[in-house]
Amino acid sequence: MELLGVFMAYAGAFGDVAPSRWKTLRVFFRLTLLIAGIGFIVICLIELSNGKTLAIGVLALVATAGPLGIWQLTRWRNFRGWRSWPVAQGHVEEADVREIRTRYSHFWVVELAYSYTISSQYYSGRFTRDFTREQDASEYATAMRGGKVLVRYDPEHIERSKLDSTSEAFESNWR
Repeated sequence: MELLGVFMAYAGAFGDVAPSRWKTLRVFFRLTLLIAGIGFIVICLIELSNGKTLAIGVLALVATAGPLGIWQLTRWRNFRGWRSWPVAQGHVEEADVREIRTRYSHFWVVELAYSYTISSQYYSGRFTRDFTREQDASEYATAMRGGKVLVRYDPEHIERSKLDSTSEAFESNWR
C-alpha cells in the first residue's frame, strides 16, 4: 500500500497525467493523485505505528521514495531555470512513432530528434511525447517532421537543451 502511495504521489507531483490540451483537467488529475498518494502513505504509517512496526514502514517508504527523489532532484538540477535559457531556432530531423505495450495497457510515443546551431557549432537533442491514440501520434509526427522548433539551451553547457514545448509556436506546428 505504501508503494502505491509513493507512486501516486510521485505521478501527481511530477507526471504528465493528461494530454497537454486538457490543461484544467491536468491540474485536477495531478492534485488528485498527489493527495491520494499522500493519504495512502499517512494511513499506512498510522496503521504500522499501531502495530509497533513503524520502522519497517519507514524503511520501505525511504527505499522506494529515496531513489525516485534522487532521480527527480538530479533532473531538476540539470534543467532548473530552463525557461530563462537563451532560445535558438532548431530543426526537427526525425520524428519516430513507436508503440509501447505494458502488461495492462499500451500507448504510443513520438520521439523527435532535433538539431540547432550556436556560434557555427552543431548540437542535437531528443524530445518525447506520449499519446493514447495511434492516429494522434502519427499526425503529430508527420506535422513535426522537418519543422522548425524553439530550442532552449543552457548557456554554460550548450549541449544541454530542451525543446520549448510550452510555447504557442510549438503547438501551432501540428494543430
